[in-house]
Amino acid sequence: MTDQRRDHVEREIVIRAPIERAFAALTDPALYPTWGPERVEGILAAGERPILDFGAGGGGKVAVYVVAVEAPRYFAYRWKQGETDPARLLDDPLAGPNTLVEFHLETIEAGTRVRVVESGLASLPGLPGVDRDTAIEHMGEGWRLMLGGLARFLTTGPLTLQDRIENELVVPAPRADVFAALTHPERWWAEKVEGALVPGQQPVVDFGMFGRIRFAVIAADAPDYFAYRWVQGVDDPARRVDDPRTSPSTLVEYHLDDAPGGGTRVRQAESGFTALPGDDLLRHYKRAHQVWGIILGMLGKHFARS
Repeated sequence: MTDQRRDHVEREIVIRAPIERAFAALTDPALYPTWGPERVEGILAAGERPILDFGAGGGGKVAVYVVAVEAPRYFAYRWKQGETDPARLLDDPLAGPNTLVEFHLETIEAGTRVRVVESGLASLPGLPGVDRDTAIEHMGEGWRLMLGGLARFLTTGPLTLQDRIENELVVPAPRADVFAALTHPERWWAEKVEGALVPGQQPVVDFGMFGRIRFAVIAADAPDYFAYRWVQGVDDPARRVDDPRTSPSTLVEYHLDDAPGGGTRVRQAESGFTALPGDDLLRHYKRAHQVWGIILGMLGKHFARS
């Protein structure tokens, strides 16, 4: 019997923008790089099979089958889930396990409510070694970040390049436990870690569909501070495991202290984007924004379940 409780993920957001603008952002390929996938190959029209390109560090390319484009209230497509082979992600979305993604838009007093529903998850085969519930939570976090990017674009305009990304969250756990999780990401986010996250070492962290990344650990001062460098600003997945000390890289830092109401306040920062080589840094900066939202969201959920 299909488990309907885990058959779908649903997220929604209220955006202070007219419904027509919100719908255009969802269905105009020219606007996608401002908030979502880096580019769209093809057209977003019913019956078409365009390709959404999330970039090498964001999941790669995936073909979709557009089910409906009903301005300005409904947009839907199907795409493959439960796949890691890049070639199979470009196959006909209807020829294998797939899910239905639906965007429902509604005009309300505050602006536009955008609700996304991805259904059909219970029928997916799953990935070897990946817990199904964890995979579904990753999907939900991904959609939360996508909607956040859409809202940011529609209310404040496109993201602009800055040297530094900063995030903060409160985790319902002691600092020692949070520090232990940060230095053992395989317990809550990564699939595995090759090596140890201790100062002077360069372990490789396997994030599954997001690729393998080498860390150059700078500091691990339990339970207050953890820092490392990793390669940034490159598209070739093979380069993400190069030595971050001699390759284009950014500094990632976590500062932990006691939250006033209990638990641990985590202040995360990634800096050094403007010093990276190349002329396409905004794309990498935007991708990092999205990735940190997913990673920190999973950290919070890990302790919320504990």
